[in-house]
Amino acid sequence: MGQPVCHFIAAACLLAAACSLSLQARAQDATYVRVPVGVLVSVLAGDADRSAAPVDAFDMRVMPVTQDEFRAFVITHPLWRRGQAVRTFVDGGYLKDWATPEHPTVGATSARPVVNVSWFAAQAYCEAEGARLPTWQEWEYVAAADASRHDARDDPAWRARILNWYARPVAADLPTSVVRPTSTACVTCMA
Repeated sequence: MGQPVCHFIAAACLLAAACSLSLQARAQDATYVRVPVGVLVSVLAGDADRSAAPVDAFDMRVMPVTQDEFRAFVITHPLWRRGQAVRTFVDGGYLKDWATPEHPTVGATSARPVVNVSWFAAQAYCEAEGARLPTWQEWEYVAAADASRHDARDDPAWRARILNWYARPVAADLPTSVVRPTSTACVTCMA
């Protein structure tokens, strides 16, 4: 068997192990909220399909996955530790801000959102919590909302705030407050 095939088999076993653990209870402190049914119309330039896409109701975590929660996950799922995760599913930046494969940087706020994880690791975490990652449509649907409207994208002040957020480099820890729809760097699960 060639190396790519071995990686694929190892990765399939890893994901199967993660899926078999999906019956565990959700993280004790994880609170989910119901997002109502709706419709998303893409605002992305160049999106070939700008027709309205229905979005079914779903549950989404209120807070992003924290450093502590992800640490508990890699301890109980050692195949997702930095240095042990299959390279097909993580890159060289995987958990690069952690001091060791099992510990975030010393002095880092343990309640801050976990970052520098791959889509595959985030999905495995969510499955272990009995959830999944949101689809692109679900994420964009939630991201279009503000505190009082399901879709605030026509509001120039809302658009300016989002564009300013994207324009700023992140020089400090991400906030530990309620997840904002634009916190795409954070792991956010949904049921």
